[in-house]
Order: sequence, then structure tokens, then C-alpha cells
Amino acid sequence: MKKMIKKMKNAFLFFPLFAIFLFLPSSFAHEMAELPVLQVGKDFNAQSSLGKSVKLSDFQGKAVLLYFGYSHCPHICPLMTSNLAKALQELGTKAQKVQVIMVSVDPKRDSPKVLQSFLNNFHKGMIGITDEKQLPKIAADFKVTYGPASEMKADQGKSPHGGMKMGAQDFFHSNLIFVMDQKNQVRKLLDETTKPLEIVEALGQLGI
Repeated sequence: MKKMIKKMKNAFLFFPLFAIFLFLPSSFAHEMAELPVLQVGKDFNAQSSLGKSVKLSDFQGKAVLLYFGYSHCPHICPLMTSNLAKALQELGTKAQKVQVIMVSVDPKRDSPKVLQSFLNNFHKGMIGITDEKQLPKIAADFKVTYGPASEMKADQGKSPHGGMKMGAQDFFHSNLIFVMDQKNQVRKLLDETTKPLEIVEALGQLGI
């Protein structure tokens, strides 16, 4: 049986791409095919916490976990970032196949250095996007809302911050984690309640 599987794997080199799903000797092809491609998110070119501009497409070939937040967030951002960091730790060496990206909704305070320092407290493999000019477009492309706490009332029913005490400098924002495949296609949505092992399981559906 093992020899047969090995021969099948070697045969992939000679088949067109569409044939892979017919012969893949695992549940990966089935799980990948079952995940819909969600019509949300586009490529962007924005200032990063690395001190240089990056494109989302720079990370093609990796699974991407993208979410919105800010370093001074007192509520869901630390929780989401912690859960994502724990998922990366759980993955071990496979974490190299994943890129976590936090898009700051507070770029005025989140300088590249400030944002990267925040992320490094959880996992040094994470990066941030902090670009005041590009933020509105990125948020619109991912169909998320954000804004100062003073403007939260109209969105309170939709915001995960509803009922939470927020200061004058706080922001409301989406609590979604966009799970993207190796082609930067959004395949699944998670949130701050998703446990680290559930994040790992979602990545497993992308072959990680």
C-alpha cells in the first residue's frame, strides 16, 4: 500500500494541475474543495511594520491569517493575537508556511516600530500593516468597518465591542480573522472566540 501511494505521489509531476484532486491520497483535496472562495479581499500595497511597503501578493505560496486591530486595543486584539500566536507555536516548523498580518486601524499611533513591538510580544513571525492612506481601501476591500469609539453608536449592533467600556482614543473594528489560501483567496472566516487548535484545524484544510 505504501509503495502504491509513493508511486501515485511521483505521478503528480506528469499530470495537469486539475488532475491532482482526482488522485491525491489524502483528505486534503476533499477538504480544500469543500471550502468556498469568499468574494472579499484584494491585493494591496501598503506600509508595513517591517519599515517597508509590502503587498498581500508577496505572501502567495503561504496561508495568510489577516485581521484588523491596533496595538492600544484593550479588548479583542490581544486575545486574537494571542490565539494566533499559540496556533503558530502549535504548528512548529509548519508555521513557516503561514503569515499572520494585522492591519492597524490606528496608524497615527501605530508607527511601524510600535506595531512590530506589539506583535513581537506574541510571536516574532507576525507582521503589521500601518498605512493611513491605504487603510480605507483595504478595509473596504475586506468589507469591514472601523472608526473612533465616539462613532461606535451607529455600528454597535454589528460591532464585537458592543457593551464594552471604551476610552476616547479607542477604536471599534471588525473581529474577523480572514483565512486565505496560498493564492490569497479568502476561504474561511474565524473570530476572537476561535481557539488556537481550531485555527490549526482551519489551516489544515489548506494543507498546512
